[in-house]
This record gives sequence, structure tokens and C-alpha cells, in this order.
Amino acid sequence: ATERTVKSLSEGYTKVEAKHIMYEKVPGEKKVRVDYQQRNIADEVAAQLTRELNSRKIVDPTRVISVDVMAGGDHGKGAFIFGAKIVVIISAEDNPDKIDWGASFDFEISVAERSCDKLCR
Repeated sequence: ATERTVKSLSEGYTKVEAKHIMYEKVPGEKKVRVDYQQRNIADEVAAQLTRELNSRKIVDPTRVISVDVMAGGDHGKGAFIFGAKIVVIISAEDNPDKIDWGASFDFEISVAERSCDKLCR
């Protein structure tokens, strides 16, 4: 495959960074390395919002009344995940002061993840 073809596979996706911290769960005990992956939440919201608007054929950005981002984290079943729910309110095509509830939508993103071991307990 050409370099251009390979690059096209990642178009519209945000950079994933692999990082780590040295964590001391109990003061005075040996620190352990904790690995995790993260994306920039603002970049990820922008990329996914663009994708969602395009897939819904909403090409006029002035129809977007509001974008609400509710972020939070959860753990269980061997992982910790940090993400957000994005709620997008769209105006009616013929009246910018009226909400089009049928065109409004929401979606979820994941921006950080840590596969857990005994440290998460």
C-alpha cells in the first residue's frame, strides 16, 4: 500500500498517547508503574462531532444551538475508562429559534483508558 493510502486510514481520528505515572498506593511503599492511554478530549469531541454532523447531512453549522459535554469515569471488570456523553441540540431548518428534536442527537466517546490489575482495587 502506498503511504498516502495508509495515512488515509487514520484521517479524522485523533492522536492516542500512551503514558505512565509512578504510583505509590500506600505511603512509604515501593512505587509501581501505571500505564494508560489518552486522547485530548477537545480534539476528540471536535472530530466525532464533525463525523456525526456529516453522517446526518447537517452541513450548516449555524443550526447547532448547543453542544453539552458531560465527562466522567467508571471502573469495573478490569479496566478504568474516562469518557464523555455529548448532547447536540439542532435548530429547525426553517426557524433558527425553534429546536428540531428529531435532528438533535447525542453520542459517547472514550478519551482515556487504563487496564487494571491489583492497583485498581
